[in-house]
Amino acid sequence: MDINLIKTFLEIEKTRHFGRAADNLYLTQAAISARVKQLEETLGKPLFERYRNNIQLTQAGEEFLPFAVQIVELWYMTYAKMRQDEQMEFINIAAPALIWQTRLANLPERLLVNNPKLQLNAQYLSSSSVFDQLLTHKVDIGFSFFPPKQSEIQINKTLKIPMAFYAHQPKWQMDDINSANLISVSIDDLSEINWKNWFKQDIRPRFYAADWFMAIEYMAQQGGAALLPKSLVKPKSGLYLVKDSPLVKQPFYLCSAKSIEENEPKKATLKFIKTVFFAQKSALESFENHTEIN
Repeated sequence: MDINLIKTFLEIEKTRHFGRAADNLYLTQAAISARVKQLEETLGKPLFERYRNNIQLTQAGEEFLPFAVQIVELWYMTYAKMRQDEQMEFINIAAPALIWQTRLANLPERLLVNNPKLQLNAQYLSSSSVFDQLLTHKVDIGFSFFPPKQSEIQINKTLKIPMAFYAHQPKWQMDDINSANLISVSIDDLSEINWKNWFKQDIRPRFYAADWFMAIEYMAQQGGAALLPKSLVKPKSGLYLVKDSPLVKQPFYLCSAKSIEENEPKKATLKFIKTVFFAQKSALESFENHTEIN
């Protein structure tokens, strides 16, 4: 089986959008569709249910997903082992997709430019899976939405994702948001957001999106409001900051196994990452101080 077919399956599962998956993989949408068809024919079952602006896994797709993740991870590990030069330094970094999307998009480039001898494997994993693979040394450095409970894992830095409420129309205020127009995004393994923190009335979102990109696309097409990372809402996106929105800071954590201290190259990479995020923190604080929230 062609490993690229499985990579394509995982990219579509992540983005829930054929066009976005095609962009991320630098392919045409026709090529993406052809790969899906070939994979489905190989497995003998359909993997996706196709709806307008929303692609969902079939039962067969759900069953195949954990095996697909394992196959790709094993392929990367095998590929790295076969090609690893004695002078190269190999490192695995993993994080939930929502953290990669908002705060880590430029991290691989920064790491590879900083260290020409580095071989990097970047993975999407849930926070719980990050901890599991840190313990088994399949991941060297991880990011999570909640702190680890395992004593063998250390928190190297607590970071923030600045967020605010956005709506599809200008001049909306928090009182304009209700159960009929609120869109929520499930954040990793965390429990549902406590909306009572920001709304006087009891409120339940009408739509739970798979990720922030899905929420943004839905809002652009159907309207509504959502709590979104400020970094993902671009100018001319058709979304507007809610006039009296609070600034919400979603925490996440830079973690590693304590044993990383015994490996000097990986320890140096961890130190560089902390330096990168210190610079980002200063830039974000400056941005927040000069951005009007109401």
